[in-house]
Amino acid sequence: MIDQEPDLVLGEVDNLSRATLDGVGIPLVEEPAMCAEGLDDPGFDDVYDQMETYGKVFDRPDEAAAANAALEQRVAELSTDDAGRRRTAAVLYPTVGGGVTYAYGTRSMAAPILEAAGFDNAFGDTDERVFEVTPEELIGRDPDVLILLYSAGDPAKVADAVTTLPGAQSISAVRDDNLMPLLFNYVEPPTPLALDGLEQIRERFGDAS
Repeated sequence: MIDQEPDLVLGEVDNLSRATLDGVGIPLVEEPAMCAEGLDDPGFDDVYDQMETYGKVFDRPDEAAAANAALEQRVAELSTDDAGRRRTAAVLYPTVGGGVTYAYGTRSMAAPILEAAGFDNAFGDTDERVFEVTPEELIGRDPDVLILLYSAGDPAKVADAVTTLPGAQSISAVRDDNLMPLLFNYVEPPTPLALDGLEQIRERFGDAS
């Protein structure tokens, strides 16, 4: 990597640390949302901060400001101001083929996306980014909508990983076929892709009331 003499490295790995690169004068940028400690209160402001950061890194502050203005307008257009009854939604990461199911709480970008779409996060009382959940807890929370994140493969199998859980047919989202597989990067970390994720959720489910 050092032999390539890059002007910038994005991301950090154990065998190519910031200290190593500093020693040869190569700067490194790591996404704040991908750091081990994560973000305390993720939101669309973190998307704007990301654009501003890269505007500074690449000496394109005007372009970054213009991009942020467009992003802010898009967030406003995509966000619902519905004050009526709000459905609940949960964002999950199922394990295809059987295994652990993960849910996303208030320290994930899933929380502001659901809020902008007009949903109450079924796990909005959990001050964690991601955590394991049991079928019993999902049944107890009974979300109206399930957003199912995945990184690769067949989205139908991602849905099957939830619908085949013991007792899943008693969950409102499963019973009413309100499940939406969505590629992981449309939710995490906070980037402009989060707006695409929000748009897809709004297109699939419309107003949440």
